[in-house]
Amino acid sequence: MKKERMVILKMVKEGQISVDDAIKLINAISNQKKINPSSIYNNVKDKIIDIVDEAKPVVKKCAEKTSDIIDDAKPVVKKYAEKAKEVGEDVYNIGKTKYNEYKEKKTNSANEDVTILDEEDIIDLTDVDNNDLDELNKLDIPEEVEEVEDVLEEELEEDSNK
Repeated sequence: MKKERMVILKMVKEGQISVDDAIKLINAISNQKKINPSSIYNNVKDKIIDIVDEAKPVVKKCAEKTSDIIDDAKPVVKKYAEKAKEVGEDVYNIGKTKYNEYKEKKTNSANEDVTILDEEDIIDLTDVDNNDLDELNKLDIPEEVEEVEDVLEEELEEDSNK
């Protein structure tokens, strides 16, 4: 502020402003509020704390809803995981049997028509509850079919090499 006063006095001396204007300017700068870095820090800190406090109930509610959704999905996922495991085991066993039958028939008769899968071997999934399917379709479950196919192929190759 001392620097500003010197500039104002120099302007009076050089005739750029009147003494009355100089007095007004000096009064104006002496009435200015000084900027206090710690008060700025405290104001910003208080605002951040207010924002965080306002966000806490929203975040808590979202976490509770997410937890409820997960809890609701667990039995459905478990049920279909068990069904998928059963179907997978059935498909694997049928596939393994049919593969071995095919291999045997192929070696016994190269020219004979070979049926790999009979109609009665196809698994009937008509008893699946549509409501459960709707719930399952709502879930975002990644498909890992290729990995299952790779494992089945490896196991079949291992079995055929024995």
